Order: sequence, then structure tokens, then C-alpha cells
Amino acid sequence: MAQHKPNRAVTDFVTKAKSLGEALLDWGTWLGLVVCGAVLAYIFYGIFSGQLFNLPRGEVGRVRESVDTMTRLLMYAAIAVAFVATIRTKEAKVEIGAGVIAAGLGLWLGFPMFARYMQEVKGGSPNAAVSAIVQNFGVTGRIMLLAMVWPVLEWAWRFVRAVPLKRAQQELVDKARLRREGPKGTKAAIKPTFLSPCWHLPYCRDYLVAMCPAFKARKRCWKFGGGCFCDNSMIEAMLVGVKKGGGQAYMQSEIAARTGVMKQRQRKPPCKRCFIYLEHENLKYNVMHPLAYPLAAVIMYLLYEPIVRPVWLASQVFLTNLWGKLAYQAVTETPESIAQVFGMEWAMMMFTVLLGMFLLLGLLRLCELWCFKWKL
Repeated sequence: MAQHKPNRAVTDFVTKAKSLGEALLDWGTWLGLVVCGAVLAYIFYGIFSGQLFNLPRGEVGRVRESVDTMTRLLMYAAIAVAFVATIRTKEAKVEIGAGVIAAGLGLWLGFPMFARYMQEVKGGSPNAAVSAIVQNFGVTGRIMLLAMVWPVLEWAWRFVRAVPLKRAQQELVDKARLRREGPKGTKAAIKPTFLSPCWHLPYCRDYLVAMCPAFKARKRCWKFGGGCFCDNSMIEAMLVGVKKGGGQAYMQSEIAARTGVMKQRQRKPPCKRCFIYLEHENLKYNVMHPLAYPLAAVIMYLLYEPIVRPVWLASQVFLTNLWGKLAYQAVTETPESIAQVFGMEWAMMMFTVLLGMFLLLGLLRLCELWCFKWKL
């Protein structure tokens, strides 16, 4: 019975879809962190300025409604970040999970003590607005901690099981990172670039070049469709020509350390798993990502007059009304008076720079996806 071969196009589509999903998770995480940072800045401004503890009697209800809305927004954003952290912790990215745990403890246990201390320093008395903040922060912190219980247990179990294998894994990694050296008495190998052919890249071996079909055709192995460690027939021919014993065992271990191709006799593994091709993508990324900085500046310059400036001007009335609802004191300023104090042009420039930073992050992320995920 013929063995079913997976459709390469379908496999590539699934891989790219997963990469897109990971990118959306990353962007969602950053968006959640920005929301959390904005809410915390709003709350801490009220605390450090003392306005939150010295509200006029007639403003307590309005401010309580505002801080309740803002802290609930923080709760939803923090829960979303905690959800992503559970996934990333399962992927052994433990620093994200540790950050969520620390934030949860701070919101649940740390903030009430901090609020009481600042109340004593700034004076004033407890009010409904402060109570709403403490209550919502406590709920948010407990939810974040509960979300991390199972991922932390899984990580601890994997860590305990992995301890005996660390030394063996390190030896495997060291073999996989062997660098090609020039023959004795000659100059070192040419410094590779992203335009270099595969036989000039560090992971290629001198003893393979003579029998490599890609080298004979003078084509890069990922363009030729076969080469050093991804062609089963070539590997078998190499092993037959090597004396049994240490030499053959060394070649088998080196090939297995790179692609695991010896376990896949029926089909050629994709080039995207090969260390030679991954080195090519790394060199390509080193060229691409510096270009993101001037590209972001050019894009923002071109978009400033037709898009950024009109959007900013149209948003002034909305922002003024919003601040009137969120402010700890009654607001009587108009968009024109605010513009006179802060300077409309400076505000627009700061807004443009902020958008440019987000655009730069997006371009850098696109470079990473292009080279290391999609490998185009």
C-alpha cells in the first residue's frame, strides 16, 4: 500500500497560519500591556497627586464611576495577557509567566498597602473611588494568579524531568553548531553574506563539497532541491564510501544532529529544517532589519499630512470630552485652550512619533516572520 505523502502546499499554509496566529497573540499581548499601562498611569497620577484622596463631595460619584470603568478595562486587558502567558509558559517562556504572577500579587496584596500608605502621606480620607480601585485590582490579581496555576505546575514537572538530559542535550547542540574551517595552511573561510551560496555557509562541511550535487550544479541547495544533509540518497552514498567504525559513526551522529533525516527514509525533509538554510535566513535578517528604521520614518513622513494630521485634529473634541469624564477635578478647558497651553504642533509631533514607534515594531516583527517563521 502506497504511503500517503502530505501536500506540501497545505503544510506550508498551516505553518503560515500558525505563525500568523502567534503574531496576533503577540500583538494582542502588547495591546493589553499598553491598556494596562495607561490605566495604571491614570490611577497612580491620582494617588501621587493626592487628588484621589481629597475629592470634593460632589465629585466622588463621578470619579468613582470613572475609576470603576478604567479598572474594569484593566481587568479585561490583564486577563487577556494572562491567557497568552499560559500559552507562552507552556512553550517554556517562563519569564512571561513570572511577570504575570508578580503583577497578580502586586495588584491583589501590594496595592491595598500602597494605597493606605499614600493616604497617610497625602492626607484625606477613604472614599468610594479608592474602594472601587482596591476591589477591582484585587479581583484582577486573583484571576491572574489562578490562570497561572496549571502552567506553573506543568513547567515545574518538565523542569524536573529535563534535569538528567541537560548534559546530553548540550553535547547535541555543540555538535550542531560546529563551524566550517578552512584547510590547514590556508586562509579562513570567506565571511558569508545572505547572497553567499550554501557551500560558503558555516555549517557546510569540506568533505561533502566534492560529492554535493548542488555544488556541482553551482546552485544553492534550497534552489537545487537537494544537498548536504537533506538528500537521503546522497547521505547513503556518503556512508557507503566511509570506512566502518569511527568515521561512519561520526557522520551518522552529525547528520542526525542537524536534521534527523536518517529517521525519514521515505521522503526528503523540508529545507526549512536545515541548519545551512537557517544560517542563510539569519544572514538575510541581519540585512533586512536595519532597513526597518528608515522605512518607518519615510512612511510616517508620507502619511503625516494626508492621514495623521487630519485624524489628530478630528479627535480633539472627543479627547477633551473624554478627559472631562476621567479627570479627578472638574474640567472647564476647551480644545482651543489646551492647544494654546501645550502647542498643537508639538502634540501632533508626539502623536506621530508614537505611531512611528508602533509601525517600527510591526516592521521588525514582519522581518522576523519573513526570515524565521515563513522563511521566504
